Amino acid sequence: MSTDTSKDPSSPPASPPTAPPATSKCKPLPTRTPPPLESPDNCPRKCECPTPPKAEDDCFTKMLDEQTRKLAEAERMKPLKAELSAFLEMARTARAAYTVDVRAALVERWTTADREIEELIRKLVCSVECWECLIECRLCARLNEIRRLELRLGGDGTLPATVTSLYDLQYWHQRNRDLRQAQFDRIAAVLAAWKEPHKTLDALLTANKALIDAALKNIATDSATAVYDTFARILPMHLAIAPRDAKSKIDPRYSALCTCYPGKPDTCCGPDVGELTVAQRLGPPVPYLIDVAALYDMLCCLVRERYVPAKTLLGEADAGVAQLEEEIKRTRAEIEARGKSLAADFKAGLATPIDCSPYRPKVPAPQTPPPSTSPPACPPDSPVQADPPPTSI
Repeated sequence: MSTDTSKDPSSPPASPPTAPPATSKCKPLPTRTPPPLESPDNCPRKCECPTPPKAEDDCFTKMLDEQTRKLAEAERMKPLKAELSAFLEMARTARAAYTVDVRAALVERWTTADREIEELIRKLVCSVECWECLIECRLCARLNEIRRLELRLGGDGTLPATVTSLYDLQYWHQRNRDLRQAQFDRIAAVLAAWKEPHKTLDALLTANKALIDAALKNIATDSATAVYDTFARILPMHLAIAPRDAKSKIDPRYSALCTCYPGKPDTCCGPDVGELTVAQRLGPPVPYLIDVAALYDMLCCLVRERYVPAKTLLGEADAGVAQLEEEIKRTRAEIEARGKSLAADFKAGLATPIDCSPYRPKVPAPQTPPPSTSPPACPPDSPVQADPPPTSI
């Protein structure tokens, strides 16, 4: 895999500043199980009916479905061996080129840029007093609107919990596949960014230096460009490539902007391969100034804990879609076939004269009379007590 060098390296990064790699093992990527297909209610019968024979193709359709699933999964996983060999070669090459001296020189340039950006922001906020509300009203509002449209179009990734038809279940599998594809693409793009980290970091530092110099000049002549470039391009890129053991001199409040729709970071290996914000997705992923000794292990972690599992889950999602498409195709054909064979199916197995013994009305269940609410009658052998005669005076 290779980095697309045609993209503007000064674009906002798709990888935000992350914490140092976690010391604990990565948590497995979450799995999803399709909901059971709810069967329609059977029509009530007034008659006792003989038990129909079991469908002849049940056994074979199950085997066909299983083979469809296995073939789809195998097709997705087929290139994996060659990809792993390519990743191994990439990690070895990157480790050989990204030396202690190379990193030290890059870190020194980043430290110089950190002081220059601090000075740029100091001058900019003094010149444009409303800088914070300007960002909130004109940049964050637009980023938030993009996110609202994304949520309206595709939701937040929550899939239906119940399905009542094969088409509903097909939609579930299609959406699951799309989400798995997006997850896999993020991880693959991050790995691609680390192919030649020393060259990529050199290009990013050079591009950011040019933007810093231009922004300093634009404060007086084109303040709108200076504000946008500083907070939407220069600062995000600078922090994205920062050494994880370095502390920036820039006040954190200048980078804590547009936080209405946060992402879902996944930084267990170091680089963020989680769900990114709109701002982070405006440009390609970038490497950061990782410690030389940690580079090889980080790349191995990304491949072992994220790339291979994501590819496996995507293969399973592909298989689910393929299986549902086969089942829908088979069900539609069965509907058509049953309609055409209705008369033949009705007469099948019926002799002349017809034996009516298996076809009888259901015997109604005995009805239990409701309990009486009237007072109990006297037993027939009980004497009735008459009122005593009036007493004479």
